Amino acid sequence: GSLKMLNDLALAYFVTNDEEYALQYKAILLSFISHNPCCVGVHWSVPGESALREILLLFTLPLMFASPHLDLEFFQVVLQYLMKAALYYESELTIADHPRMHHMLTMAAAVLGIAGIFQTLTPCQRMSASAKASIEQHIGTVVLQDGTSSSESPCIGLVVTEVCLAAKIFLERVGSQFSEGFQKLVASSVRAIHLLADTNYHLPRIGDVLPDNLFSFSILNREQRNESILRFGSVLYPVHEAEPQATPADIVRWLVLGDQATLSTNESDSATVSIIELPYGGYYGISDESVQLIIKASSIANPGIKIPGHEDIFSFEYTVEGVPLFTDAGSYSHYLDPDIARRMRSVVKHNTSYIDNLPLAERNPEQITKADTTKPNLLDWQCNGDQLKFSAQHYSYVRLADPVICKRSMLWQREGTLLRIKDEFFGGDYHQIVTNFHLHPDVTAIEHTPTEWYLAAGDLKFRMIFEVSADLYKISLQDSLYAPSYGLLQQSKRINLICKDRLPAFYRIEVIRL
Repeated sequence: GSLKMLNDLALAYFVTNDEEYALQYKAILLSFISHNPCCVGVHWSVPGESALREILLLFTLPLMFASPHLDLEFFQVVLQYLMKAALYYESELTIADHPRMHHMLTMAAAVLGIAGIFQTLTPCQRMSASAKASIEQHIGTVVLQDGTSSSESPCIGLVVTEVCLAAKIFLERVGSQFSEGFQKLVASSVRAIHLLADTNYHLPRIGDVLPDNLFSFSILNREQRNESILRFGSVLYPVHEAEPQATPADIVRWLVLGDQATLSTNESDSATVSIIELPYGGYYGISDESVQLIIKASSIANPGIKIPGHEDIFSFEYTVEGVPLFTDAGSYSHYLDPDIARRMRSVVKHNTSYIDNLPLAERNPEQITKADTTKPNLLDWQCNGDQLKFSAQHYSYVRLADPVICKRSMLWQREGTLLRIKDEFFGGDYHQIVTNFHLHPDVTAIEHTPTEWYLAAGDLKFRMIFEVSADLYKISLQDSLYAPSYGLLQQSKRINLICKDRLPAFYRIEVIRL
């Protein structure tokens, strides 16, 4: 129901002028409209997601204007469909308690774009003004001050950025502009996505993932879609102060052809070390061509939702020379298997620790998760490009009869490619502590001694050493699941550390490249 194939057909027609693509575009769109009346059926059940379809349609239609097969009757049907969709989304915008606040932006952007087509009509001028006001109202809730997404997901943050860029274009088409506050937040969002993306423009898989981007500009290499979106955003909101301005023709060539039409960028960008410090979103780390280490240290409370998000406090991803070593398990799918979806969100599927087999936050449908217990307290953060120090603690388990405070400290050094992790647990009674380290499916792990393991990934080899304060502990290799992308699952492995001791207790882990 996303009609993403229309994106490829429109771009293919734009490049080749082959009418076969136009005929396919027309047939698919008319078939969808006839079989999916507005507001009826599964393809309309989540309006915040279905609105992405209309935004995409508004961008692909102009690429098809040259086709003689798209006649007046075709456009009458499509415009009637779009107007009904706009009225539906406008009514949904009056509902204040949507389960995902970024859906408010998506629906408002769709209304803004559709109303712009009929801008000479007074009712549509009212719709446009109302949609603009809704975006201005909700942008501060969806995009945090450092540009990260309040959904605690870089992937959703990217789609939010795409929606905001589309809304900016829609509004400027009718001669209006968003406020300075909106412009600053979207510029921050573009910069945050640039920081979190690695040198291949892949985003961390922390938090929820989505089936695809809103836009997929490059028809020659779908793997370039993140890169083309970020370059497009950087033209509207330059990431580097001295970034050269590209012409519209340059942008179109890049978006369609990718690497075969180079768009000017900052020459030093690829060699720059990115120090990731996004305190509102809770992302800390370092990224360059040789390493990417990203630590998640934020509340897992979802504003307005009565269940927590991914239980990933202090989880991290670690990649060396483009080879993922420790990775988040991913999200799989929200709909294909609800049980697996819940498991992938649980603390067991993240690179962090938990106490007494209890989740990090209670899932009580009668009360909203309290951010004051799940939000970590940052104790130390230093990074100069050659060394990273991070230390924070959270209070998710102070709800226990014997309250427990969890602290994680991490040290990374470029020299020797060294990663040290120390987890400390403060309390006064006996507790069971479990920690998982999820390995990428391409990583193999071999036990040398109970506290010394060897990891191999391609030509890279590492030694992983454990020091545990408890007398009673076990380190083992266990089966796990890994979702490389939305809707896909692979078998993987995780190193599991389980110990039981009277608190306070600690363990240290050292990962050294051989």
